[in-house]
Amino acid sequence: MPSVDTVSPNQAGRRWATKAEVAEYLGLKYVTVERMVTAGRLRAYRGLGPRIVRLDLDEVDALLEGCPE
Repeated sequence: MPSVDTVSPNQAGRRWATKAEVAEYLGLKYVTVERMVTAGRLRAYRGLGPRIVRLDLDEVDALLEGCPE
């Protein structure tokens, strides 16, 4: 089950991005980001509607810091 929470996307201090934007940011394919969300490695948030999903770029950066190069 994907890790998807409901929050307000206007929370101060958060940098929101779509799955496609995260894929471009990481240099990955969209489907890879989808798999990372499904596996629970990245958390997705709903807030603007039932089908609109955003990811927190700070959480993406934190994931990268834990990865070996």
